[in-house]
Amino acid sequence: MSNDQIDKVSKDFESMFVGQMLEQMFGDSEGTEAFGDSQSSEVYKGLMMDEYGKQITRSGGIGIADYVKQELLKLQETQRG
Repeated sequence: MSNDQIDKVSKDFESMFVGQMLEQMFGDSEGTEAFGDSQSSEVYKGLMMDEYGKQITRSGGIGIADYVKQELLKLQETQRG
């Protein structure tokens, strides 16, 4: 795996993790449905949380991507040697 691929994988992981964390923080949607019925609102909320996760990661993230990248590089080195 190249360094660029490892960087992308680690950032994708952090984005997914942050998106899932945000989704739990926001909980169930309540009140009026902005995008139709409640099922549609949940789908759009999930997409919005994914985008928030990507934006947070692009803005420096919370440190998970760096840790994952270091661990992947270590694993790659042990497999070579």
